[in-house]
Amino acid sequence: MKIIPLFLVLGFISCSTQPGMVFDLWYNYDYPLYNSLYDYTFYAFRIPVNYEGQMDFEVKIYKNDYQDFRICVNQWTYKPEINEIIQYHDTCSPISGSGSYVEGDYVVYSYAFKAGAGAAYFSIDMVIPNYSAFKYIVVRVNSAKYRYSKIKELTYNTPYIIDTSIFTSTYNRIPYLYQIYIKISVFDNDKMEIQLKTHASYDPKVAFKVDVCQYVDVPTEQQVYYGNNAAKTNAEIENTSQEPELYKYPFTTDPGIKYLSISIINRLDNLDYLEIYIYSETGMAVALLVTIIVVPIIVVAAIIYAILRKCGYCNNN
Repeated sequence: MKIIPLFLVLGFISCSTQPGMVFDLWYNYDYPLYNSLYDYTFYAFRIPVNYEGQMDFEVKIYKNDYQDFRICVNQWTYKPEINEIIQYHDTCSPISGSGSYVEGDYVVYSYAFKAGAGAAYFSIDMVIPNYSAFKYIVVRVNSAKYRYSKIKELTYNTPYIIDTSIFTSTYNRIPYLYQIYIKISVFDNDKMEIQLKTHASYDPKVAFKVDVCQYVDVPTEQQVYYGNNAAKTNAEIENTSQEPELYKYPFTTDPGIKYLSISIINRLDNLDYLEIYIYSETGMAVALLVTIIVVPIIVVAAIIYAILRKCGYCNNN
């Protein structure tokens, strides 16, 4: 799977008790800080910039906790060290919150910022004035509504429609070059097909870019995004469909394969609808076999029950 090189260097658990460390982030990962709230209130984060455009720094806390954070963002042309980030800590101007939304028992506060031309890294400062008041804090850089989707765990032979309502900045249209990431459990030696449906006809050769990576074991989030250490890669699968508004990308899983990671890149700038359907020939055969075996058994059982009840062997008492 060919994607932009990414970096994910440090984990929060291993560094949680070391004040002054800089935490390296990646898009759409949740990073818990509740094990880190010991004796300091200043956190420094760092994230590589892989595209020009907007993203959100998000802080997730319990609904009843009081939101009181100071967030600063600085843009760098290189990878800054912790001492450089701290140097600008006291002079940076905090960014305003861009809204909030409820996520289960939690509330997520968003702080929007934008990458400009020439940016290589962002540093993000977060100050928690009263860290002892929080038992749960999670941070993430959310690009799911701008550039990269969260990893979707889908099921074969089941349609999935992309929720375009999250793309408010592009008028409910999936952004140009938006990347959709999927993880799915599959059969080996199986003929499969990724089917994409739209509400309008587009150039079948350039509308989408589809890559598939095959794995023996369940891929990690990092493998899904990067496509590394795959047993096999089906890169840039060609569309074979002749039907308008339907795009088909066929491939076959190798022996021993149990999981796939899939990358779908939108190359359209006005895409307002996308349905994803992952076809499995083996899965369809298994479903048909179950139908042939199970349905007659249920019908026979119902007939026997009706006869016994009519003869007085079954009653409601």
